[in-house]
Amino acid sequence: AIQTSPRMGQGIMTHDNIRPRFSGWLLTRMSEYQDQFSWCGDLEEEFRERVAEHGALRARCWFRKQVLRSLPAYLRYAFVWSLIMFKNYFKTALRNLGRFKGFSFINLAGLAIGMACCTLIFLWVQDELSFDQFHENADSLHRVLMNPKGTDSYWYHGPGPLGPALEQGYPEIADTCRVFGHASAPLRYKDKLFTSRLKGVDPSFFTMFNFPLLASGPEIPLSDPQSLALTEHTAQKLFGEEDPLGKTVSFEWWGTWHDFRVTAVIGDLPSNTIFDFEILLPFEFVTLSGMAIDLWDVYAYVTYVKLRRGADAGTVSHKIAGTMTRHLPSERIDLSLYPLTRIHLHEPSGGGPILY
Repeated sequence: AIQTSPRMGQGIMTHDNIRPRFSGWLLTRMSEYQDQFSWCGDLEEEFRERVAEHGALRARCWFRKQVLRSLPAYLRYAFVWSLIMFKNYFKTALRNLGRFKGFSFINLAGLAIGMACCTLIFLWVQDELSFDQFHENADSLHRVLMNPKGTDSYWYHGPGPLGPALEQGYPEIADTCRVFGHASAPLRYKDKLFTSRLKGVDPSFFTMFNFPLLASGPEIPLSDPQSLALTEHTAQKLFGEEDPLGKTVSFEWWGTWHDFRVTAVIGDLPSNTIFDFEILLPFEFVTLSGMAIDLWDVYAYVTYVKLRRGADAGTVSHKIAGTMTRHLPSERIDLSLYPLTRIHLHEPSGGGPILY
């Protein structure tokens, strides 16, 4: 190898560090097929001569050109030999399968069962992690948690005035929605009668959460206190092929039948959401049973908030922590925000299976 005169702080320069790295790597790979690319050694020798005669720069340019010109032939040759080797391995595998049938069946069955189990586990985990990720503003949606000072307990049922107070008192909160009920109630239309799961929600439910709205009237859904929204499956059970909008249905609440007008139809809920309902009613409907929605000491309603773009949930949680104490001094309860997308698995109030 040609050497340079050593100087203070410099080492020895050989052809290995003069030769282009990528082209040299390709040449090394080509050298594996000696029968087809036997000229690789000659190329190295000629490269040394060109370095001595014409200098390193011109020699490197010539070296790159020669290697790149040979690249298509190398790729074709490598591909053909890969197919040949695969064919040989495949024939050998078939012979072994035919010769050792029992042993091969056990191996293949174990492999198939293992792959099937891994696939099912992956799909299950993917579904569990996807809960409520489909909402357009999923990262900004939070549930309000209540935590008595000095304790590790949390719950999410709070007073009715909490949502409006948070929206009016904190500019970082863009919108709020109150939700009531996991109840089921008899639903009737003409001669059809069955029980359905219902919830009471604020009209902001349709702007905060992205459940598909298949049909609705000109007004905002649930803005009329005597209106309701049905899921697609419930609407089909009640009305069949009829247009459900504008129809009047009745449901029983605490022994009394109430008439409501259908103003919206929602697509059936996906399986990966914490919400579960077939009927949505205006939030104020709970007053029909004598429940109060304007008292701070009635803990019966879940409050969700939507933060404005750029707002930090931790900072907002710190700001709203003393809201309950200001309105209800006898109760020393701190508030905090918990991400909607973590509720299914992680909620500290005990709603999720992941404890740590």
